[in-house]
Amino acid sequence: MLWSYAKATLFYALVIFIVFVSVFPFYYAILSSIETGTALFEVNYLPQGLDLSNYKAALAGSFPRNLLNSIFVATIVVCLSLLLGVTAAFALSRFKFRGRGLLLMTILGVSMFPQIAVLAGLFELVRFTGLQHVVGLDFLLHDFHVAVHSMDSHYLYAGAPN
Repeated sequence: MLWSYAKATLFYALVIFIVFVSVFPFYYAILSSIETGTALFEVNYLPQGLDLSNYKAALAGSFPRNLLNSIFVATIVVCLSLLLGVTAAFALSRFKFRGRGLLLMTILGVSMFPQIAVLAGLFELVRFTGLQHVVGLDFLLHDFHVAVHSMDSHYLYAGAPN
């Protein structure tokens, strides 16, 4: 009986610790966002005052327009990825053709490669070509999403009855 209480207590203590470690960075980021000037360099775990001037400055600048641009580009990329990925997955799961296995293994290899590892090379390529300020350049990452959608949806279609 005592052992079950000890296990339950340890379990809930561990849960509280994990929640604290997971939530604290968000709390501290919000806390830092309402501080200004040199107060950012002082460690305070409780708010000293409520100052929303940082939010007012961000909303007065170009941040809302940049946020809308990001949402627009992300929506287009997701829609294109889904369109191409789902149609490719359907074709790969329903039609038998030469090279199908190699193509599936290639898609699997691309989707297993961590995307963060590609960013440095992609940045250098963009910088070398001078295309840093092209608006639609985010579509380059679209290829990785198509591979992931194709592989995931392929198994969905392969398991569905004809």
